[in-house]
Amino acid sequence: MRSKNFEERSYRLRESHQLSDEERDSEFFQGFHPANHDILAARLFSLKPTQPRNKSYDMEDVCQITRGFSPTPFSITLQN
Repeated sequence: MRSKNFEERSYRLRESHQLSDEERDSEFFQGFHPANHDILAARLFSLKPTQPRNKSYDMEDVCQITRGFSPTPFSITLQN
């Protein structure tokens, strides 16, 4: 799901206080394939080195580091 779509869907939950900003941020990060979490975490650490380990990275920070990737980030192309 694209970040804009995710944000639109999570907006109502946040407005009704059923989802906190930190829960939204965590869910957004977890939406990436688990094999890519280390790549994202390393880039996020470079962006925010003082970020506490027990706090989710802000969704906007995650979006910022992924903007430079190709249209299909983190995909693996198998060649014969």
